[in-house]
Amino acid sequence: LIEDGSATMNAMSVGVAPLDTRGVVQLISLVLLQMTPQRQNDPRANCMDDTFYSSTTLSLSLSVFSVVEELMSILKSLKVPVAEGDALRISELIAGAIATSANTGGICQSSQQRERTAILGSTLALVMQFVCDNENSGSGLVSSGPERTTLIRAAMVLSKLACNPVNGLSASEQTSEQFAAVALTSRSALSALFRGIDDDAATRKESFIAQTFEGHTETLALFAQLVRTLDNNICLLLEQISMRRFGTEILQDAGILRALVDAADNYKKEEARVKEGFHVPLSNVQS
Repeated sequence: LIEDGSATMNAMSVGVAPLDTRGVVQLISLVLLQMTPQRQNDPRANCMDDTFYSSTTLSLSLSVFSVVEELMSILKSLKVPVAEGDALRISELIAGAIATSANTGGICQSSQQRERTAILGSTLALVMQFVCDNENSGSGLVSSGPERTTLIRAAMVLSKLACNPVNGLSASEQTSEQFAAVALTSRSALSALFRGIDDDAATRKESFIAQTFEGHTETLALFAQLVRTLDNNICLLLEQISMRRFGTEILQDAGILRALVDAADNYKKEEARVKEGFHVPLSNVQS
């Protein structure tokens, strides 16, 4: 299937076949549907690991990433827009796979779960970035109903992975490189997702950001703690949240401004500690 998809895209790129992305969309849909549990009402099917081997779905995630990356690259080089319906369909399928990649409660416990979810998040980011870069697609994807719910569930899963420290005072030599890499990837995917959604919610409660975070306030609290401990990479994600509808208000209520003040104090203390380490007593210089 992956070989067929690559052949189709290569033919499209050289003009051998008409420029029609429906076959590739169907290919991606087929693979993602195979990865996602179909018995949504069965409590045993909340996670794809309940039905499939983790190693298998990890490999399939890499395959999906390769196909989507190739598709976006060809469309971008040919300056051809992807139909919004196709972009939304691919995004929904990837988001559905992300949502079921975690255990019940949206938590990725095993290393393969974390890696697989991060790869799927990167795949979703590719689609969202293409949508944002495509001047013919408007300001972003317009989602509603089941599609919106699926994207919000995916955002919740990615936000939990984004809470792991990458640098700063919370990170240490014992901090797993995998945890840090997954956190960076998840933050990037979240930023692309928030940027790629056209949210015109009339009220705060209906906004995409509120529906992602306000039922899980511990996530924003962890983001604030990352700010306090000088994990500067998290600020890129917070900046993107603040640019979304009701985002600034939600961050303010979560205590991000207070966290920024605390971060300034911690930075001053850390700077003083480092300077102290470079201090050489005068007696030592004279001797």
